[in-house]
Amino acid sequence: MEISENFYYALINNIFSGYAYHKVITDSDGNPVDYEFIDINDDYCNLVGFKREDIIGKRITEIIPSMVNESFDWINFFGKIAIEGSHGSTIQYFKPFDKWYQVNVFSDKKGYFAEIFTDITEMKKKELLLKKKNEQLVKLFEEITASEEELRQQNEKLTQVYEEIAASEEELRQQNEHISGLYEELVASEENLSEQNSLLQESNSIIKEKEQIYRLITQASNDGIWYWNMRDGKRSISYDWYNDLGINLDLFSDIKSWHNILHPDDVEKARKSLKDCIAGITSSYESTYRVRTIRGEYKWIVSRGKTLTDADGKPYLMAGAHIDITNKKIRDDKIKYLAYYDTLTGLPNRAYLLEQVSKYLEKNNKIALIVMDVDNFKSVNDSVGFSIGDIILKQVGLRLSSSIAENDFIARLGGDEFAVILNDVDDNEDIIERANMVKDCFNEPFTVENNIHQLSISLGIAVSPYDGVDSKDLIKNADTAMYKVKNMCKNSISFFTQDMKEEFLKRINIEKQLKKALENNEFKLFYQPQFDMKTGGIRGFEALLRWINPKLGLVSPMTFIPIAEEIGIINEIGEWVLKEACNQYKQWTYDFSFNGIISVNISPIQLKTHNFYNIVSDILKETGIKSGCLELEITENLFIDALDSAKMLLNKLIELGVRISLDDFGTGYSSLSYLKSLPIDTLKIDKSFIKNTTYTGVEREITRSVIDLVRKIGLETIAEGVENDKQLNFLYQSLCDNIQGFLTGKPMPADQVVDIIKAGKVDLSQYIDK
Repeated sequence: MEISENFYYALINNIFSGYAYHKVITDSDGNPVDYEFIDINDDYCNLVGFKREDIIGKRITEIIPSMVNESFDWINFFGKIAIEGSHGSTIQYFKPFDKWYQVNVFSDKKGYFAEIFTDITEMKKKELLLKKKNEQLVKLFEEITASEEELRQQNEKLTQVYEEIAASEEELRQQNEHISGLYEELVASEENLSEQNSLLQESNSIIKEKEQIYRLITQASNDGIWYWNMRDGKRSISYDWYNDLGINLDLFSDIKSWHNILHPDDVEKARKSLKDCIAGITSSYESTYRVRTIRGEYKWIVSRGKTLTDADGKPYLMAGAHIDITNKKIRDDKIKYLAYYDTLTGLPNRAYLLEQVSKYLEKNNKIALIVMDVDNFKSVNDSVGFSIGDIILKQVGLRLSSSIAENDFIARLGGDEFAVILNDVDDNEDIIERANMVKDCFNEPFTVENNIHQLSISLGIAVSPYDGVDSKDLIKNADTAMYKVKNMCKNSISFFTQDMKEEFLKRINIEKQLKKALENNEFKLFYQPQFDMKTGGIRGFEALLRWINPKLGLVSPMTFIPIAEEIGIINEIGEWVLKEACNQYKQWTYDFSFNGIISVNISPIQLKTHNFYNIVSDILKETGIKSGCLELEITENLFIDALDSAKMLLNKLIELGVRISLDDFGTGYSSLSYLKSLPIDTLKIDKSFIKNTTYTGVEREITRSVIDLVRKIGLETIAEGVENDKQLNFLYQSLCDNIQGFLTGKPMPADQVVDIIKAGKVDLSQYIDK
């Protein structure tokens, strides 16, 4: 029974989905008809919109009557699993909440079952969107394939026509030569006249038949057939096709007039293709260009043709066809746009940027690649929503585009990240000047729906060929330089250096090892004692996280904590620290009746998670320690973005009995004026203040004033980083409440603090001047 309960409580207290435990209700035949709620977690309450006391003991049809009208038979699905004592899962759309859920169900004993709901609505929406886009691309591809096949068949028809025309010309030439000979013999032989006349009629019949075949093919074809007699300059065309297309046939009388209605950008290319074919440089003529219609619009045309030559090899006839490819060109352009442009801003995307960089490098252009990221843009999306965020990103794209030169290139890489290619740069001074023009376009705030958003941007620069000889190396190194700026100060510019590369590779390795550290039990907690300044008694211990990795050794928290926050694993680590510290405190209480305080550092990211209050509450219940013995240390960064919501959460924790301590006071946005309004119990003065109290000066007076003011508003004070007796004497005289530092105790493993707990106090008189 003990194992079963532990399993049960561990499950409901650690999952992040809706959880409920039910008893199946069956009819007289043993078929499931309903089920009753036995237990649920808070997320399930949020899911259905009822309080726990309004759900427990009731049936699902009482809570959600529309359940029986669902297309999916939930009651039968759950009932079967409970009756059989089995397990199962399903993914279904749940109409009452307009959500998609992945539901996992298992039965630990017959007649009962547990269910876990996971909201996968966003994933489903993205899946449907991707499916829709894929179907569009498949449809476009099929249309293009069909067009290509149609062009191939039409080309085969034209080739056959050309060959028949050529055969007719040769046959006609031979007949004419034969007829000429007959006429010369006419004087000598009158009997042959009739025979020669018969042959002439036969030749004329052949010519008429070929002309009829030509007209029939012309009328049946979807293309514009043309015929050019190069000896007399006459041209023949299929009039209907050109009329339907909207081309003025009067302009088709000669080549010069035809070229006048081509798009100016296409004329020279069309002329060259024609000249090359006539000169015999190419075996056939083919050119793609735009033709202006009588309505003033342009149509895309593929023009193809071949020549016939006389005995001397001189071309005397040319025939071919014009094919309207306007719709195909529109489809091709649409596909190219989807492949090479960002749909939100209309700017080129990463793929286009990489191609453009490669083109510049092939031409040996000296370029500088800038990768830039809008600072703290996530907070914009979090505060005003993604729709407003998208509008701002469009404005960012427009500003950046207007800040660069005409021969430079800009792209959106994704999210709030953009890139600019500075072409033909001279030196670093030139690069900095042009990069500052990009950065300065953020000086003016962005306005959306009468709301003002003041933003800044961080820029990283890689220069060819020093920082890379291909597009991938350049963008990677510029990205590395940009992240260096983001981590150091933001709103600045940095060139890439080899030191950054080594630092980047080191960071990648740390990230890789850090993701497995919790699983591999590489984290340890050290404990540093805090002492009451008046009595020397133990106030409590601060739990300090240490990471000891087999490959990296001991890694500083200053290094790995920011990375853990950035890659999204700080919540898991922070929860482990809180639970481990509370369990250790419970052990000290059991072994030594210890009743001091255990202080745990909390990341601002942890405090912004929706269930942080529940995590703290559950750990207190699980370990059984008194809430007044737990102190959570927070930093001022928590209040920068969301002061009201942070104060609300801290007030709830204080109501629970948890103590709140403001850590590192004096290193951030410290302001004594707002301390009184914050829901905190303790203020920890940063060691940078304490360090400067060793010598007489303004720092000592500032620190003394801070301690005095903080005590007057009713807050407890702790001085961090006390390392010598001069600092301790100063703090004693300044009436600081508590001290913490190497002078009275270094951070140490749990088994090494036993002597301190047993002693119960430290003799501070040895450090204080009498």
